Amino acid sequence: MLETAIVCEISEDRIKVIIDDECGESCLHCSKKGHKNFIIVQNKAGFTIKTGDRVEIYASPSKTILAGFFVFIMPLILFGIFYFTGKMIAESGNELIPFLSGIAGIGFGFLLNFFIKKIRKQEDFPEITKVYTH
Repeated sequence: MLETAIVCEISEDRIKVIIDDECGESCLHCSKKGHKNFIIVQNKAGFTIKTGDRVEIYASPSKTILAGFFVFIMPLILFGIFYFTGKMIAESGNELIPFLSGIAGIGFGFLLNFFIKKIRKQEDFPEITKVYTH
């Protein structure tokens, strides 16, 4: 998946960009309007870039789908697993234990997602593939 973006911030460990379709003008203009749709990208190719440059970024579809699975689907699956486990443990008719178990499953899913994100660090970030000259 290729997108055109504008570089908004460069620091030692990350580069923030905003997708060009959402911007229309400079990043200062966007941030003053309250837009917060920034994306962290990698510069594996080592391009020389500066704030305000227009770049092309590539997000691998498989990494995007995997990230979506971890964020949206995994907590729901764990809710179901924890809910039905709580239902088997609780006596019949008591729905509080399965409900609380399901909520704990969602929390565990988000916690697991947090640790997976820490382990994988920047592996899933989109990459800069091209810098457009002015």
